[in-house]
Amino acid sequence: MLNLKDITLLGIDCVDLDRLKLAADISCKDISFGAVKLLSSIPDDDSRVVPIRPISSSKEYSDFCIKEMHRYVDTKYVLVFQYDGFVLNPDAWSDTFLAYDYIGAPWYHLGDLHVGNGGFSLRSKRLLLWLAENYTLPKVRIHPEDVFIAHFARPFLEKEGMVFAPEDVALTFACEGNERTVVWNGQFGFHGIAYTDISNWLSQHVEYQKQLSYPLDDYATLMKKYPVYTGHVHTFRFGTYDLENYKRLSEGVKRYEIRVTKEKHHDWSRVHEGDTIVFKRSGVSFATFPIPAFERTVSRLERFSGLRELKNKYPDLSITPPFDLIPRRMRFLVRYMPTMFLPKHEEYTVFWF
Repeated sequence: MLNLKDITLLGIDCVDLDRLKLAADISCKDISFGAVKLLSSIPDDDSRVVPIRPISSSKEYSDFCIKEMHRYVDTKYVLVFQYDGFVLNPDAWSDTFLAYDYIGAPWYHLGDLHVGNGGFSLRSKRLLLWLAENYTLPKVRIHPEDVFIAHFARPFLEKEGMVFAPEDVALTFACEGNERTVVWNGQFGFHGIAYTDISNWLSQHVEYQKQLSYPLDDYATLMKKYPVYTGHVHTFRFGTYDLENYKRLSEGVKRYEIRVTKEKHHDWSRVHEGDTIVFKRSGVSFATFPIPAFERTVSRLERFSGLRELKNKYPDLSITPPFDLIPRRMRFLVRYMPTMFLPKHEEYTVFWF
């Protein structure tokens, strides 16, 4: 039995307490925590359940985690878990994890600060206290709370001497389905049961197969055939204002894609001929726009030093604007003025499929 007496296992669920209890049971199977607390507004006689006011939205969840979670933690650390993110492999625990104030599964779509996801994360009590007392300092909204911590609050936290786990350590701590892999491969825990393939674990724990029979989303279903990241599979995301482009590419009507080579969070100079591009919706559900993720092989690449050079050769080809650089409130203008937001002096890449 692994003894983690300095850690509180803590989950929050005001929708379905039974699913959180299942995740707690699995997490505690071979681990003794300092405390186990299931915070919920749902009445229950389970001694682990701690009553709280109702939390009815993801935004309210973020507010609670940042402003109030510290009140429920009496140990040096808290292991935050959710019904869809919990401990899978106690043998992967390392006391090295306790050298950090924050550790969560790496991300790869939000820039250079890869660590990390908060749905299954280890946090120090001093980090919780600082957030509760100073959350207004970054002057941005605190939702989603893990993005707030890992990106916006991180510089302030590091000035106070707090340490975020490096990517290589986070990779052994947890897995959350991402642009590099969606397959859990022995980490201590995971997050995102609808977009992280834990079939390796379920095959060894058949007693949970029925209870954890959540279908993978279309992107994870496609990506699970690439269980190991090799650098040759890349993901293009398409949001609300670029779905017609996504549709035309999926139908084969359009057989190219043009992007700024170095976007805010991606460097497409790393793509080579013969690589695979996976196309996915971003922030748009399959129910809303029922075209599943798909893939294409890059047959040819062309690089252009600026917009003028590109337009001189291909005056009629459409260019995907760098939406990450466009304020959300202005993205609708792309439909009416598609060239307005195209940088003139950045390098562009044409991907032919």
